[in-house]
Amino acid sequence: MGQESARRSRRRAAACFAALSAGAVPGLLLASSSLVLLFAASGARLTAVVAAVWLVIGLLLPLLDLIAWPRRWPLPAALAAFGVFVFVGLSPLTGYGEAHPQENSLFYRQDEAGAALWGTIDREPDGWTRHFVAEAATRDHQYFPLWGFRSYHRDIAPRLGLPAPRADILADRVEGARRTLTLRVRSPRGAPFLTVLVENDVGLVTARLEGLTLAAHDTYYYDHSGARWHLDLYDLPAEGVALELTLDAGAPLQLRLVDADYGLPAEAAGYGLRPAGFVQGALGDASFADRLMKVPAAR
Repeated sequence: MGQESARRSRRRAAACFAALSAGAVPGLLLASSSLVLLFAASGARLTAVVAAVWLVIGLLLPLLDLIAWPRRWPLPAALAAFGVFVFVGLSPLTGYGEAHPQENSLFYRQDEAGAALWGTIDREPDGWTRHFVAEAATRDHQYFPLWGFRSYHRDIAPRLGLPAPRADILADRVEGARRTLTLRVRSPRGAPFLTVLVENDVGLVTARLEGLTLAAHDTYYYDHSGARWHLDLYDLPAEGVALELTLDAGAPLQLRLVDADYGLPAEAAGYGLRPAGFVQGALGDASFADRLMKVPAAR
């Protein structure tokens, strides 16, 4: 009778194991592919990935509980020992190297007066970017075409003579309390991207780009980002574009133009390529030219 009872118990355990496996496998297959996408989307913020892994492991808890019965400690102890082995024994094999290069970013930025800087948007300068940006370099916050508002490390760079973007005033008319400026915005160096930023309060800004009306924005409201209104231009033609800005006539206008091109300037080629173990990443390398334009208030 005892043997028959044991056989029934084993058959029941096998049936439970099969049923639990059938229920867990679809969830594991679906969740495992989702974890890869979650890992790619979360970047360095791994908290969500760890939480998702634990939720997936939760599908296996009934199976582990069944396997561990009636002795509950050998399996957790074996898994803990294996985890320590993986963590301690394999840790020397982890880290960056030629097979798994470290990503970093570097950019060059120069204003119309010729002042230039190296910068990186990485959290800290690494073994290669430290040749351009010192570890104790100044931190700053600015708007970058392609990148938006970014905090970055900066350091002094040589002047490479990048021509700054231009905004030539084609027309300037005043109607009552409002003023309309028609500008020809272009990049003399042929950069494909250019951003126009209004950096002071000029009331309600309305704009037209090549005859197309853009959304209005009240520059009275300030979000502490360094710009009260901005327009990103992509695939900028060599001849530039016509931009019409309407603003308060009694306010001076502080306009900043920043253009962007992929990669570092050709003149910077002598500063060396990335050595083995480093690869261009984050948002990549770029060069920026900057011009600050001040237009007095209309009289």
